[in-house]
Amino acid sequence: MKNQLINFLYQFFTDRGCAVDIDNILELSFKDDIALDSFEILTLVMQIELTFGIKIEPQELLDPKTNYVSGFVDMVMAKQ
Repeated sequence: MKNQLINFLYQFFTDRGCAVDIDNILELSFKDDIALDSFEILTLVMQIELTFGIKIEPQELLDPKTNYVSGFVDMVMAKQ
């Protein structure tokens, strides 16, 4: 499941023109390294909810750990 999620994120980022290396994707910051705007983050969350059958609460995204791909992945994995 974790590899599936990482591949999903990699595809999402590269589809939006973000130059990311899948080998260090977990180290990236959504704000500083990937530069997604709020609409793209909302789109990402909605697609993950649909694809993986989970619900992400807005307050979960306020946790500073989810500013990084690794923290976001950990949060999603905890819901499985």
